[in-house]
Amino acid sequence: MLTKAADVMAYVKSSAGRSSLHVIFEDQNHPRHDGSTIYLPKVTIKTSEQDLIDMMASTDHEVAHDRYSDFGILKEKSIDPSSSPLGYIWNVLEDSRVNTIEAQEYEGFKELWEKSTPPLLKKILKEMEPSPMMTILCGMIRWDGEVCKDTFPLCSEAASKFPENEKLEKVLTPFSDRLVECQKTLGKVEGSKKTYSLARDIFKALGGDPDEEEKKAKERKEVAGKTKVESKTESGKEEARDEEEGKAKKVKALEGDKNDKSKEDDWKLLEVKPSDVEALLTKHDVLERMSKVGLVYEVDSTLEGWTLTPFNEFAVVDFHKQTHNIAGKYIAANIFDANADGRRFYVDSYQKRVVPNLITVDNFAQKVRQEIQIRSRVRYEYGVKKGKLDQARLS
Repeated sequence: MLTKAADVMAYVKSSAGRSSLHVIFEDQNHPRHDGSTIYLPKVTIKTSEQDLIDMMASTDHEVAHDRYSDFGILKEKSIDPSSSPLGYIWNVLEDSRVNTIEAQEYEGFKELWEKSTPPLLKKILKEMEPSPMMTILCGMIRWDGEVCKDTFPLCSEAASKFPENEKLEKVLTPFSDRLVECQKTLGKVEGSKKTYSLARDIFKALGGDPDEEEKKAKERKEVAGKTKVESKTESGKEEARDEEEGKAKKVKALEGDKNDKSKEDDWKLLEVKPSDVEALLTKHDVLERMSKVGLVYEVDSTLEGWTLTPFNEFAVVDFHKQTHNIAGKYIAANIFDANADGRRFYVDSYQKRVVPNLITVDNFAQKVRQEIQIRSRVRYEYGVKKGKLDQARLS
């Protein structure tokens, strides 16, 4: 599993590198990208093989968005896919478009998406709650699955399990050819404009007013902007007020230190247990001087859990020399048993990881001893010639 996880992380970074995107692994499971960075869930001990497949598929999907989608049209119209029905419809159409293009260019993505999406569709089908937007989503999933059945047959089969809605099918079916045309458009700006135009027409066919929705979206953006400015101003006032209070508190503490010499001269020890979280926090303000409060931790070994094994009780087994220090223990008799699982694991690991790197030298210690003795007998003598100096040759 660890090897697979390492391979997956390497794959993720390699795939993201196709668009020069950075990868950040975070605690939440909400794959996305903001134009320069892809955000993915962290790989932990609880990460399953299906999660790793989903991670690779999500990365390729976000890379496809970066290569083939232009989100500028949404910013221009102030449309938020997470809150606007028009933006939601566009997002479904754009996902279908970039996934089809990516699958045609990279066969590996097609395989990953076929493994990743069906379980997700089953989960949506099981957990969905009745709502107008969910009804539209179910209808679009069935419709998109039918349009893309040649590219993603397993996804199409999973999408066909969603409840039928004849009214929605009559609305969406006439737009099938336009969706296929969008999937054939590789240009970022041109392709995204086509899917947005298709989203407007579908939204209108469903009874909505795309112009009114765009107007409301701009109004929501303006209100949110004003609220943000007001909040920032109020926050600035609070920060200034807190800063003044902090300065006053600091000056007061410094004056108190001058009057109390014991704080400067005496050391103080606090005996605490690791469970006493409050006691671990020092009960004084750290100013310009060094803290003189020491914490004495008391480790309670009576609590349930593991404790450090005494050194003389460590089990040392040398499989190479067939020796051990477990005399008298019940496992001593079977430690070198060829049929024991533990023995096979360690011996196999030793043979695989250690033996190929071993260099065997017969009587190594004796040879080292002889070399030391030989070197210890070496003497260097420097002779000095006596005589007179030739003054003529010194100039």
